[in-house]
Amino acid sequence: MNQVVVELVSTGNGPLIAPPEAQIGHGQSNGTESSRQEFTLPPVDSGKDAWLFLAACWVVEALLWELEKTNQSNWGQGTMYIGTPIVIIVCRLYARQARWFTQAGLFAAALTIALSSFCTTVPQLVATQGVLFGIGGCFAYTPCVLYIDEWFAARKGLAYGIMWSAAGFGGVVLPLLLGSLLDAYGFRATMRIWAGILFAASFPLAFFVRPRLPVAAAAHTRPFDMRYVLTRFFALHQVANTVQATGYFLPAIYLPSYARMEFDASTFLSALTVLLVNIASTVGSVAMGSMTDRLHTTTCIIISTMGAAVGVFLLWGLSSSLPVLYVFCVVYGLFAGCWTTIWPAIMKEMTRQGEVTGQYVDPTMVFGWLCVGRGIGNIASGPLSGLLLTGGSTWVGRVSAGFGSGYAKFHMFIALTYKGPVPLDDVKLASGYEIPLLGFGVYQTPAEEAERCVKDALEAGYRHVDSAAAYRNEEPCGSGIRALSSKIPRSEVFFTSKVRTKGMSYESAKATVDETLRLTGLGHIDLMLLHAPYGGSAARKGAWKGLVEAVEAGKVRSIGVSNYGVHHLQELSRHMAELEAERPGGGGVVSVGQWEIHPWLPRNDILSWARAHGVAIQAYCPLVRGERWGEPALQRLAEKHGKTGAQVLLRWSLQKGYIPLPKSVTTSRIRENAQIYDFELSEEDMATLETTEYAPCTWDPTTSPLDNVQSKW
Repeated sequence: MNQVVVELVSTGNGPLIAPPEAQIGHGQSNGTESSRQEFTLPPVDSGKDAWLFLAACWVVEALLWELEKTNQSNWGQGTMYIGTPIVIIVCRLYARQARWFTQAGLFAAALTIALSSFCTTVPQLVATQGVLFGIGGCFAYTPCVLYIDEWFAARKGLAYGIMWSAAGFGGVVLPLLLGSLLDAYGFRATMRIWAGILFAASFPLAFFVRPRLPVAAAAHTRPFDMRYVLTRFFALHQVANTVQATGYFLPAIYLPSYARMEFDASTFLSALTVLLVNIASTVGSVAMGSMTDRLHTTTCIIISTMGAAVGVFLLWGLSSSLPVLYVFCVVYGLFAGCWTTIWPAIMKEMTRQGEVTGQYVDPTMVFGWLCVGRGIGNIASGPLSGLLLTGGSTWVGRVSAGFGSGYAKFHMFIALTYKGPVPLDDVKLASGYEIPLLGFGVYQTPAEEAERCVKDALEAGYRHVDSAAAYRNEEPCGSGIRALSSKIPRSEVFFTSKVRTKGMSYESAKATVDETLRLTGLGHIDLMLLHAPYGGSAARKGAWKGLVEAVEAGKVRSIGVSNYGVHHLQELSRHMAELEAERPGGGGVVSVGQWEIHPWLPRNDILSWARAHGVAIQAYCPLVRGERWGEPALQRLAEKHGKTGAQVLLRWSLQKGYIPLPKSVTTSRIRENAQIYDFELSEEDMATLETTEYAPCTWDPTTSPLDNVQSKW
């Protein structure tokens, strides 16, 4: 009997794929004799095939995208951007045929360029060089993005950076080449010649734009699952992305005319402004691509936005000579030209957040929607630029340099499109509410210290406080939150508490909710958990019923469990089904599960259950109470990233998709533990911390039998 075996592993950034060493074998046995024929898949991140694929993508990028920039066709670029998610869906639905989309798209793009040579009106040019070229280019380009995830893993950001650097290179070569052809042969002949160059230069290489994995081995993906588009994290990035695009494309259009008007530059010296932007963006894209493999999204955004904004405000806005303007062109190309190279980091972050809630996020579709935002900004930038340059400026003649020219409003607008970093999103819970990614725990924090600690945490940036009835510090926690309400509204703070295990029952759960509300004075409880699976089956069912009713009464927004093992969770599922049968809507929703989790206590069985059921995962004792500071792997990573061991462990927890709950009573450490968003652990870093140990540093009720009625508190 023939057999095909493919080993699939998770990349942590998309669907399952086969690892570099995976083999697809066809074996046939006959009695005691067997024969086996095997072949090995091409390696990831290296090897001839991966680099040929990237080279082909580079050429496609250079010839398609930069041609539209050279033609200054907002419609062409806009069509290519906005059409990307549609073509991605088509590629997902017709995976076998998608292998040939690049060749077909290049042929169509070359054909439309040739057809444009027959145009006699502007609408005809818009239709051919704009819309039709954009559609063909979109089909040619999309497989490059689709397959790059298969060919590159650890160097994915660098690969994107190299591919997108082609646009800058093309922006240097294509204008000079097309200008020479137009001067020598005129428009019609040039378009036909260029159609031939486009086809001849790219079509042979297009055969290397192919998937690394056999289509049959690729995991089924769900391109229509787009709930993530509605999340705050994606929405903020999309707004920033669209606004950036409205400003980014304008300098390339107006820099030459600015140089001529303000500095009386010659045609060549004026055109040199755009060439310098494109040369610098080539370097910037490769550099930023490498950074996204090592740094956090926020850090990359800060580098790009601050560099671009400072360049526009200080260098262009205050430019008083042509050399200073050239310096601006280099700075702008380096920092603004690398913006899209940050997208892989956003795609990776979106995928991780999807893992927290058990939602599948296709990173390629995230790319597609980011393209839509950039396309909208690109199309809007045309008419917007006209508005900015009409009506003059009150600064003309009153201030010096660029701000005193007719381009003052233009300078201000472009600079303002480079906003600051987008904050990390909250996690969407099954209840519909959101929970911050980082929490502040107050276990064993004395009541007399708790209020001060909570205020320190809130001022350091935490927006999530985790307490419990058994901690005996709910009242000072509430006082700390209320004390800062003038600066930090209650609506921005997420407060968690837990039901006592001692005397657990329906009545005690409802009473605990009321007592917590009274002590804290917060108006509502954001999350209420059953603290541990003690008290017996009937008590646990009753307590859960009490929490469901507290949600219905508006006293609690989300509910969940803490320290439950898989057998407890399975029992809870049965209880929820029984309660639902007794009264529709009475079963409730498990939004959060809280466990002790760190590299030396991975709890894979419990977390698999939680993810499969859409339960957000909170990790208490993420710092292992400081018992593992001496671990060599942890020390190496702390030294490598210039961080403390605590910061590395918290970053590990975030990247695993958990919501860590560090605790401290020391102000400096509270602040230090919140400074974990400016670096990122690589896949290799994460792997060095992984263990198979089972080493709790505190109690472990997850192993408690179902009939255990004892209570700790």
